Amino acid sequence: MVGFVMTNLATLDPVDGRQVELGRLFLPVASEFDTRVSAADYHPPTGLLYGVLRGVLTFRDSFLVTIDTETRDVTIIGQSVDGLDALAWVRD
Repeated sequence: MVGFVMTNLATLDPVDGRQVELGRLFLPVASEFDTRVSAADYHPPTGLLYGVLRGVLTFRDSFLVTIDTETRDVTIIGQSVDGLDALAWVRD
């Protein structure tokens, strides 16, 4: 399981909840706002980790991103609705 501590990537042990930080995420932008990944979820068919990057242009804006768990690079796909704070997948 993967989690976030502000802008750091971490793994979480599902048994004991122990957290191991893997390092700082490489965000694609610098901002005067509190830029952070606020939600993330793996896409089941592809195994890609998608996330929501908040606080790029304004405090409430949201961008859909992919997160490379090996390199910790965050890549913006595009802007989403303001205030987006969760991701979920629906199986066909």
